[in-house]
Amino acid sequence: MLASPSDLQKELEGFKCRVMDFCPSGFTSDIYKVMTGEKIDRDESKQIKAEDLAELIFYLLRLPKRIEIASIFVNRK
Repeated sequence: MLASPSDLQKELEGFKCRVMDFCPSGFTSDIYKVMTGEKIDRDESKQIKAEDLAELIFYLLRLPKRIEIASIFVNRK
């Protein structure tokens, strides 16, 4: 069974780390094709660019250590 972010936060409380539940909606990627060998038929122009998600993750990781974001949900516009 997968641990929830709050369970993992409690387990790692004494360590110098942060736990974040990061949930992006559809984004540009070939991960499904790599895993299954099949391409998803979808309009890629409506997906979040992977580069934009990476920029957001880098921003979150650069936040001061006194700030903790437990969960973030990123939706397509």
